[in-house]
Amino acid sequence: MTAAVAPMLAPSRFMRRSVRVRPEAGMLVATLSAQVPGLEAALARQPELLAPVKLAASARGDTELRAELLRARGIDTEALARRALSRATAWLAGDAADAMPDANELHAEAIAAGLSELPKAWAWEPRGEDGFHVHATAFGTSVRILVEGRADTVVASVRSAVPAATADTREALVRFALETNARVRLARIGVVASDEGSARVTWDAVASPGVALERALLAAVEAVVGAHATTRRALRALSHAAVARAYLDARCGAAAHGSAAAGARARFLPA
Repeated sequence: MTAAVAPMLAPSRFMRRSVRVRPEAGMLVATLSAQVPGLEAALARQPELLAPVKLAASARGDTELRAELLRARGIDTEALARRALSRATAWLAGDAADAMPDANELHAEAIAAGLSELPKAWAWEPRGEDGFHVHATAFGTSVRILVEGRADTVVASVRSAVPAATADTREALVRFALETNARVRLARIGVVASDEGSARVTWDAVASPGVALERALLAAVEAVVGAHATTRRALRALSHAAVARAYLDARCGAAAHGSAAAGARARFLPA
């Protein structure tokens, strides 16, 4: 089974002209520089984006939209990546209708068939009528992943809350999420800060279009499990104010409270 392909969307005011595309082992990565007013709010909304695209920190330290898709023989993966980025720019611009994929919902039977390809040690079970739970273990960490069909795709996700009582901790969590999104493949991290001194962290992955659902779903679940296992301790450490300040100081230079560092932090995370 292959996922449906969304139509090409008109570029939004956030899109710049140049999409950079490069192949990786079995994958294709396409990036697009983006000016994102309200970056923290956009990262909080990231799980709403039903395309294999994430917000990430570029090598230059600004923000980019990053599409990561599995490649398959006979599939124009670059075209799919460009369409995913187009959908993401519509989402950033608030064009909800354009950002939504085709309403061609996947049935539970198709998702269950994809889950049958998971490692035998990972148990899975139905979650009511709208999804499945996968019980997985990686690097000594156990986690329960939610897998659900949403519109024309499948999303694997897990959430956790961490303390975020200060502005430094909230900024550090957001910055870590953006930097990590540039490093991990297929999975993405989103952060939602609350006024109650905590933040909700979401690890999720949208199944790659154009490839067999069994392969795309396996890769999405494995990506979320791996990203969660390798980052959850760092995210919890950053919830401590002293650790968050040290992390931000290291990213912005020794003069963290000087004008240059303050400008760098303000440029990365607009107020």
